[in-house]
Amino acid sequence: MNETTNLNERLAAWQKDFTDAPASWTVLDPKDWQNFATKFEKQDDMSLLGGGDLQPGGVMRVWVDSQLTNITAFRLEALTNPI
Repeated sequence: MNETTNLNERLAAWQKDFTDAPASWTVLDPKDWQNFATKFEKQDDMSLLGGGDLQPGGVMRVWVDSQLTNITAFRLEALTNPI
């Protein structure tokens, strides 16, 4: 059997199972964050609002504490600021 085909079939089955599963997302509370040039401020909704010297291609590190187990996915949302 072709391994690529097998991988594609397994991935499609996993995606179907994941898509059919009820969504149960938990917003994580950032405890610390670091970025070289951009200043971030934590908002009331636990998002981080960036400002200052925005550099393309920067690396952002965020630390959270969690008691969650059996994590099956991680979602990062990049939002725009209307201001």
